[in-house]
Amino acid sequence: MSFFHFPHHFIYWTKVENHQDIKAKYLPVIKDNENNSMFNNPFPLCDVNTSFRLKELNKFLHEDTITKNVVWDPLMNMINEHNKKNLFTIDHKASIINDAWYNTYKLNQFQETHNHRGSYIYHNNAKYYQTYSVIYIIDSAEERNNTVFKLDGPLPFININEDCKFNTSKVEDIGEGTVIIFSSLLNHFVLPIYNSRTTISYNVSTIL
Repeated sequence: MSFFHFPHHFIYWTKVENHQDIKAKYLPVIKDNENNSMFNNPFPLCDVNTSFRLKELNKFLHEDTITKNVVWDPLMNMINEHNKKNLFTIDHKASIINDAWYNTYKLNQFQETHNHRGSYIYHNNAKYYQTYSVIYIIDSAEERNNTVFKLDGPLPFININEDCKFNTSKVEDIGEGTVIIFSSLLNHFVLPIYNSRTTISYNVSTIL
Protein backbone atom coordinates (compact mmCIF):
# COMPACT_ATOMS: atom_id res chain seq x y z
CA MET A 1 0.00 0.00 0.00
CA SER A 2 1.18 3.51 -0.76
CA PHE A 3 0.17 7.04 -1.79
CA PHE A 4 0.29 9.03 -5.01
CA HIS A 5 0.58 12.81 -4.59
CA PHE A 6 -0.43 15.14 -7.40
CA PRO A 7 1.85 18.16 -7.82
CA HIS A 8 0.52 20.87 -5.55
CA HIS A 9 1.18 24.37 -4.30
CA PHE A 10 3.66 25.05 -1.56
CA ILE A 11 5.42 28.07 -0.05
CA TYR A 12 9.07 28.08 0.94
CA TRP A 13 10.89 30.75 2.93
CA THR A 14 14.39 31.27 4.22
CA LYS A 15 16.62 34.07 5.47
CA VAL A 16 19.18 35.63 3.12
CA GLU A 17 22.50 35.24 4.94
CA ASN A 18 24.11 38.47 3.71
CA HIS A 19 20.90 40.49 3.81
CA GLN A 20 22.48 43.54 5.43
CA ASP A 21 25.09 43.80 2.66
CA ILE A 22 22.43 43.47 -0.04
CA LYS A 23 20.21 46.02 1.67
CA ALA A 24 23.08 48.50 2.00
CA LYS A 25 23.88 48.18 -1.70
CA TYR A 26 20.45 48.02 -3.34
CA LEU A 27 17.96 49.83 -1.09
CA PRO A 28 19.56 53.25 -1.83
CA VAL A 29 19.15 52.54 -5.55
CA ILE A 30 15.44 51.87 -5.01
CA LYS A 31 15.10 55.06 -2.96
CA ASP A 32 16.88 57.06 -5.67
CA ASN A 33 14.59 55.58 -8.32
CA GLU A 34 11.44 56.02 -6.30
CA ASN A 35 10.65 59.45 -7.68
CA ASN A 36 10.73 58.00 -11.20
CA SER A 37 8.27 55.24 -10.39
CA MET A 38 6.09 56.80 -7.70
CA PHE A 39 3.15 57.29 -10.06
CA ASN A 40 3.53 53.93 -11.76
CA ASN A 41 0.68 51.62 -10.79
CA PRO A 42 -0.58 49.41 -13.63
CA PHE A 43 -2.88 47.58 -11.19
CA PRO A 44 -6.21 49.47 -10.86
CA LEU A 45 -7.46 47.49 -7.84
CA CYS A 46 -4.56 48.20 -5.49
CA ASP A 47 -2.49 51.03 -4.05
CA VAL A 48 1.25 50.41 -4.42
CA ASN A 49 4.29 52.16 -5.82
CA THR A 50 5.95 49.74 -8.23
CA SER A 51 8.64 49.55 -10.90
CA PHE A 52 6.74 46.74 -12.65
CA ARG A 53 7.21 46.98 -16.45
CA LEU A 54 9.81 49.77 -16.08
CA LYS A 55 12.64 47.68 -17.51
CA GLU A 56 15.27 50.42 -17.49
CA LEU A 57 14.76 51.04 -13.77
CA ASN A 58 14.94 47.32 -13.04
CA LYS A 59 18.23 46.48 -14.74
CA PHE A 60 20.15 46.55 -11.44
CA LEU A 61 17.91 43.75 -10.09
CA HIS A 62 19.52 41.35 -12.59
CA GLU A 63 23.05 41.80 -11.23
CA ASP A 64 24.71 38.54 -10.20
CA THR A 65 25.26 39.72 -6.62
CA ILE A 66 21.57 39.95 -5.86
CA THR A 67 20.22 37.16 -8.09
CA LYS A 68 22.65 34.58 -6.68
CA ASN A 69 21.74 35.34 -3.06
CA VAL A 70 18.04 36.10 -3.46
CA VAL A 71 16.97 33.80 -6.31
CA TRP A 72 19.34 31.02 -7.35
CA ASP A 73 20.77 29.85 -4.01
CA PRO A 74 17.37 29.83 -2.22
CA LEU A 75 15.71 28.18 -5.22
CA MET A 76 18.28 25.37 -5.28
CA ASN A 77 17.95 24.88 -1.52
CA MET A 78 14.17 24.78 -1.85
CA ILE A 79 14.27 22.11 -4.56
CA ASN A 80 16.73 19.99 -2.57
CA GLU A 81 14.65 20.21 0.61
CA HIS A 82 11.42 19.53 -1.26
CA ASN A 83 12.74 16.47 -3.06
CA LYS A 84 14.00 14.96 0.21
CA LYS A 85 10.38 14.71 1.33
CA ASN A 86 9.50 12.48 -1.67
CA LEU A 87 6.04 13.94 -2.25
CA PHE A 88 6.66 14.63 -5.92
CA THR A 89 9.97 15.32 -7.62
CA ILE A 90 10.94 18.73 -8.96
CA ASP A 91 13.40 18.44 -11.82
CA HIS A 92 14.14 21.34 -14.16
CA LYS A 93 16.62 21.21 -17.02
CA ALA A 94 17.22 24.97 -16.90
CA SER A 95 15.82 28.17 -15.37
CA ILE A 96 15.89 31.87 -16.25
CA ILE A 97 14.62 35.08 -14.68
CA ASN A 98 12.03 36.63 -16.96
CA ASP A 99 10.81 39.50 -14.74
CA ALA A 100 12.20 41.60 -11.88
CA TRP A 101 10.73 44.63 -10.12
CA TYR A 102 10.34 46.29 -6.73
CA ASN A 103 7.30 47.45 -4.76
CA THR A 104 7.30 50.12 -2.08
CA TYR A 105 4.43 50.55 0.34
CA LYS A 106 3.56 53.44 2.66
CA LEU A 107 0.84 53.78 5.29
CA ASN A 108 -2.43 52.05 4.26
CA GLN A 109 -1.14 50.94 0.87
CA PHE A 110 -1.99 47.38 -0.15
CA GLN A 111 -2.14 44.92 -3.04
CA GLU A 112 -5.20 43.08 -4.27
CA THR A 113 -5.54 39.33 -4.75
CA HIS A 114 -3.54 38.30 -7.81
CA ASN A 115 -1.11 35.73 -9.13
CA HIS A 116 1.86 35.81 -11.50
CA ARG A 117 0.47 33.48 -14.14
CA GLY A 118 2.45 33.88 -17.37
CA SER A 119 2.70 32.24 -20.75
CA TYR A 120 5.76 30.43 -22.08
CA ILE A 121 8.74 32.24 -23.60
CA TYR A 122 11.50 31.15 -25.95
CA HIS A 123 15.12 31.57 -24.89
CA ASN A 124 18.07 30.16 -26.85
CA ASN A 125 15.64 28.11 -28.94
CA ALA A 126 14.15 26.46 -25.85
CA LYS A 127 10.63 26.80 -24.42
CA TYR A 128 10.45 28.05 -20.83
CA TYR A 129 7.30 28.09 -18.69
CA GLN A 130 6.77 30.58 -15.88
CA THR A 131 7.00 28.43 -12.77
CA TYR A 132 8.14 30.27 -9.62
CA SER A 133 7.71 33.69 -8.13
CA VAL A 134 9.97 35.22 -5.50
CA ILE A 135 9.34 37.92 -2.90
CA TYR A 136 12.38 39.33 -1.09
CA ILE A 137 11.62 41.63 1.85
CA ILE A 138 14.56 43.99 1.57
CA ASP A 139 13.22 46.58 4.03
CA SER A 140 10.33 46.61 6.47
CA ALA A 141 9.20 48.70 9.42
CA GLU A 142 6.26 46.33 9.99
CA GLU A 143 6.02 44.20 13.12
CA ARG A 144 4.87 41.27 10.98
CA ASN A 145 4.86 40.48 7.26
CA ASN A 146 1.74 41.49 5.35
CA THR A 147 1.50 38.86 2.58
CA VAL A 148 -1.37 36.36 2.56
CA PHE A 149 -1.55 33.36 0.21
CA LYS A 150 -4.85 31.69 -0.59
CA LEU A 151 -6.47 28.84 -2.47
CA ASP A 152 -10.08 29.35 -3.45
CA GLY A 153 -12.50 26.63 -2.39
CA PRO A 154 -13.98 24.15 -2.59
CA LEU A 155 -10.94 22.08 -1.63
CA PRO A 156 -10.62 18.49 -0.42
CA PHE A 157 -10.64 17.91 3.37
CA ILE A 158 -11.68 21.53 4.06
CA ASN A 159 -15.15 22.97 4.72
CA ILE A 160 -16.70 23.44 1.29
CA ASN A 161 -17.55 27.08 2.08
CA GLU A 162 -14.03 28.06 3.17
CA ASP A 163 -10.94 29.23 1.34
CA CYS A 164 -7.53 27.98 2.42
CA LYS A 165 -5.22 30.81 3.53
CA PHE A 166 -1.64 31.10 4.75
CA ASN A 167 -1.19 34.41 6.53
CA THR A 168 2.55 35.04 6.81
CA SER A 169 1.98 37.52 9.64
CA LYS A 170 1.45 34.49 11.89
CA VAL A 171 5.00 33.24 11.23
CA GLU A 172 7.53 35.06 13.39
CA ASP A 173 10.59 34.36 11.23
CA ILE A 174 9.06 35.84 8.04
CA GLY A 175 10.10 39.48 7.94
CA GLU A 176 12.87 41.72 6.70
CA GLY A 177 15.63 39.67 5.12
CA THR A 178 13.33 36.79 4.20
CA VAL A 179 12.92 35.45 0.68
CA ILE A 180 9.65 33.64 -0.12
CA ILE A 181 9.33 31.30 -3.12
CA PHE A 182 6.02 29.95 -4.41
CA SER A 183 4.23 28.77 -7.53
CA SER A 184 3.47 31.62 -9.93
CA LEU A 185 -0.12 30.32 -10.10
CA LEU A 186 -0.77 30.80 -6.39
CA ASN A 187 -3.08 33.68 -5.46
CA HIS A 188 -1.80 36.14 -2.88
CA PHE A 189 -2.39 39.66 -1.61
CA VAL A 190 -0.81 42.26 0.67
CA LEU A 191 -2.74 43.56 3.67
CA PRO A 192 -2.73 47.34 4.33
CA ILE A 193 0.62 48.58 5.58
CA TYR A 194 0.96 50.21 9.00
CA ASN A 195 4.37 51.81 8.46
CA SER A 196 6.49 51.07 5.38
CA ARG A 197 7.74 48.10 3.39
CA THR A 198 9.90 47.50 0.32
CA THR A 199 10.03 44.20 -1.56
CA ILE A 200 11.81 42.90 -4.65
CA SER A 201 10.01 40.37 -6.82
CA TYR A 202 11.15 37.93 -9.49
CA ASN A 203 9.42 35.55 -11.85
CA VAL A 204 11.41 32.47 -12.82
CA SER A 205 10.69 30.37 -15.90
CA THR A 206 11.91 26.82 -16.35
CA ILE A 207 12.17 24.05 -18.91
CA LEU A 208 9.73 21.50 -17.51
